[in-house]
Amino acid sequence: MKMLIAIVNCHTHYAQADAQRSTWIPEIPEGVDYKFFLGRGGLREPKPDEVFLDVDDGYVSLPAKIQAIIRWTREHGYTFMLKCDDDVILLPEEFLASGFDEYDYTGLHNSWNSSCYSPWGFCYTLSEKALEIMSAAPLPNHRWDEHWVSTTLLQHGIRLHSDVRYCLHGGVREHFTPQC
Repeated sequence: MKMLIAIVNCHTHYAQADAQRSTWIPEIPEGVDYKFFLGRGGLREPKPDEVFLDVDDGYVSLPAKIQAIIRWTREHGYTFMLKCDDDVILLPEEFLASGFDEYDYTGLHNSWNSSCYSPWGFCYTLSEKALEIMSAAPLPNHRWDEHWVSTTLLQHGIRLHSDVRYCLHGGVREHFTPQC
């Protein structure tokens, strides 16, 4: 298995990327790669852990950015990708031992979305099979990448495997603990 942690970032969120670089990114074990993915509009050269994609960098263009990330992931030979937002705190060792690699599509089911079994968009994994499907999928006319991914994969018989360890922290920052 060749794993990429693909962190969706934008040019205005450099502080969030730097926070991840100084907290959990150093905990990523050898053999697992990560990259920050940003769209057009950068006024500087990318850092070694960044990829500037030829897509819009705005929120409304998330599906196009996700598809560009997926295509980059496939072109570089990865067999699994964790799509991760730039405001996520990841526990790399726990994530890698979670069993996500037994499924084509894993995340935390968002029960607010009753039209499709979609995850919360902050963090989900895609297998090589799911990456192949999504790289060729037509883009939607909305900005919700997780809904687009879910509905597209469902059309190919792939359903979200919901894992409660992909959790949201709803409290105040001072009360954060890694247990969900």
